[in-house]
Amino acid sequence: MRGLTIWFMNLVNNAADPMGYAALDHAPWNGLTIADFVMPFFLFMVGASTAFAYHRPLEQGVSKWSLLKKALVRALKLVSIGIAIGNTPPYNLAHLRIMGVLQRIGICYLIGCICVIYIPKLNYRGKYFRVLPTYALQFCVPAAILAIYLAIVYAVPLPHGCPSSDRFQPNCNIVGWLDSKILTPDHMYCCPTCLDAVPPCPYFDPEGLASTFVAVVSVFIGLYYGYFIVLYRGNHMSRLLHWGCTSALLLAVGLALGLSHTIPLNKNLYSLSYILVTGGTAGFCLMFFYVVQDVFMIRKPLLPLTWLGMNSIMFVPTFLLRPIRLIT
Repeated sequence: MRGLTIWFMNLVNNAADPMGYAALDHAPWNGLTIADFVMPFFLFMVGASTAFAYHRPLEQGVSKWSLLKKALVRALKLVSIGIAIGNTPPYNLAHLRIMGVLQRIGICYLIGCICVIYIPKLNYRGKYFRVLPTYALQFCVPAAILAIYLAIVYAVPLPHGCPSSDRFQPNCNIVGWLDSKILTPDHMYCCPTCLDAVPPCPYFDPEGLASTFVAVVSVFIGLYYGYFIVLYRGNHMSRLLHWGCTSALLLAVGLALGLSHTIPLNKNLYSLSYILVTGGTAGFCLMFFYVVQDVFMIRKPLLPLTWLGMNSIMFVPTFLLRPIRLIT
């Protein structure tokens, strides 16, 4: 699944407008395109893989500090690479973009790892619905993050001149305003999609600090799915049943919020409806690969995606995507 996400990320980067296909562009503001699923899919897989990667070392009593050091090094690598490739040499420190895609993944990964390593699980012995009771203390973290984020969005006064009735406008939203005060526009993304929105945004960073804070929730959705692999060993039906019900619930609530315009689907703001819809979709995608590879044991046709997923830092050469553009 991570390999598919990496391949599709490169397709979006190399075949979207103005180079190719408008259908592969991100939504300018409210709304959802297929390109908007890439980031939450990455974060979902970060959580899902972290769940079972750290389970056995923690059960075996491996030093928590040694596990944290590995997580710190990996997060630092991601942030460093993100800053290096997100800016053009020679680097101008006065206009250096601080945040970015890899920076967001590194930060969210580190927060997820800290919670997995240091927040203990509970000794729950029930047979059904074991994940939430067992890891209830860990899942208090995303609940608190969502509560704080929604409080900021709805309770913090908007800048002067912005209507309080609509807190999701591209030129009037607290997320962009906070980033402009903390990062300053000189260190934010130069070309956000909301420049094409109506009304256009004066500045915005789609991977800014405020939206990265709430993006951690996508990691915990992945953790939830990953913990089913840990707790329901060898039981395909239990995993698939729980995954399917969870995915359907996330999608239903997210679409209800988004289509009713209660909380618009918005990738830039990383809105709650966007988190739920993309999380549910990622859950169904994981189910698909699980059925193909783990239930029916069909693996050889998916080896290219497996290789990509195991070498996620390596960049797919652009020329590998050109035949696809020529054919289509």
